[in-house]
Amino acid sequence: MKIWAFHTIALILIVALTSSYFLSAHTVKGVVIDGYRKIVVAGASVVISDTSVSLRKGKYADKFGQFIFPTIDSGTYSIRIISVSYSDTTFHNIHIDKDTTLIFDIYRFCRYDTSKTNSKCPICHKKNKVIPIIYGLPISVNGDNSSKYDGIKYLTAGCKVTNCDPNWYCKRDKVKF
Repeated sequence: MKIWAFHTIALILIVALTSSYFLSAHTVKGVVIDGYRKIVVAGASVVISDTSVSLRKGKYADKFGQFIFPTIDSGTYSIRIISVSYSDTTFHNIHIDKDTTLIFDIYRFCRYDTSKTNSKCPICHKKNKVIPIIYGLPISVNGDNSSKYDGIKYLTAGCKVTNCDPNWYCKRDKVKF
């Protein structure tokens, strides 16, 4: 009789502890998207970690840019996304207290982003031989692919424009930046 009572209490205790564990675990799923082109980023590495870094789990986004973490406890997390040609991006203070679906926009790394307003050449550190780069229908007036418009010299760069194009050209160092 005592053994039966002990087993019953032990079973109740195990069920209570196990159910409280699974009640606090949530599914975190989401999709990784290119922030400019609004297309999915397949193969991105997605790492979730809590604030104390006692939990760290990683997954890869599938061919649809989707990922899933099936058992994440309630708490506050950071999610880091790493992918080739994109800036490493970490999203902080993501509070999980229920099943959650997230959408992450990530952006391609572009070395020209900082030069949109700064026309100082990164080689000679001068501005006197720097001209703007103009995109659109290429026009060649004197054969060196540079032209004037309203008295301002510029370099034509063609019609193909991406989200990562140089803005300036240094004639001294022959470098686009």
